[in-house]
Amino acid sequence: MGSGPSEPGFQDPRLPAELEREIFEAAALHDHATAKELVLVAQRVRTWIDPILHNVILQTLWKPALPNYPPLYKDLGRMTKGPRFKEMTSWAKHVGLQNLKVSQAIQILESCVNVQDLALWIIVGPHEPLRKIIRNLPVQRLHVDIERFFSEDPIDGPKLGRFNFDHIPLINITHLHIFLLPIVPWAQWKSIALLPRLSHLAIDNWHPEFIRKVLEECKSLNLLVVVSSRITSYDFDPISRRDPRLTELIESQWIASWERGALTGNDIWSRAEAARAEKREERRRRHRGVFPLECFSPRSGTWI
Repeated sequence: MGSGPSEPGFQDPRLPAELEREIFEAAALHDHATAKELVLVAQRVRTWIDPILHNVILQTLWKPALPNYPPLYKDLGRMTKGPRFKEMTSWAKHVGLQNLKVSQAIQILESCVNVQDLALWIIVGPHEPLRKIIRNLPVQRLHVDIERFFSEDPIDGPKLGRFNFDHIPLINITHLHIFLLPIVPWAQWKSIALLPRLSHLAIDNWHPEFIRKVLEECKSLNLLVVVSSRITSYDFDPISRRDPRLTELIESQWIASWERGALTGNDIWSRAEAARAEKREERRRRHRGVFPLECFSPRSGTWI
């Protein structure tokens, strides 16, 4: 008879620790709901999965609390930190904050030492502390109401006449998604061209002067996305034919869109890249036989 669990020769079958960890981590990355179940398997598995499970933090003033995210605080007023506040915030690489006071946002971000993707929706109060802390965090992707971000008036809020874009707090940003794009002269925007790493820019308003100047002046820019809540009548073709970095994306649910991107990687940037590729392929099919190999020359600003 073969040996059984109660016999002296029996050994508990177990995969090598590194392989076991890779399998559990792959399963957790594939599905957020699965990750919540896996932490119950064993303490060693919880140690591996917790940083993945809390890779995304989304804090809002919605009631009841969002079901997918354990609360960071013991109370709705965010006065008393929860017992795992420091752990969960230190693991987060994607952080979304909505309708909070600046002081509350700062308290959270001070512990988010690994955040790479940050979204700020309606943060109330003078934003100078936020501008300072963002510069010292490893944030590369920022989604923000830019006019409020550069506002210092805690009562009246942002004012167009006082708006001036300052590149210094955003010097490390590669992907910038601007909500509520201020329609102001380029002179108030011009330092956006000084962002040395800006490769992806999204805006939510059709502003021909801004679009033209950004495409001309932002030397590192690879993609400019105009995000609309519905199909628009904007005439993209004359500009996009000259410069294929410009594309359009239909998106109406900002927070849900950001959350989906944080959890799955299917964010506005990947969707915009896909839309641009589809448009480019459509153009090639349309001209096939006339221009068998079509490409864009940034130097001449034309298709060749």
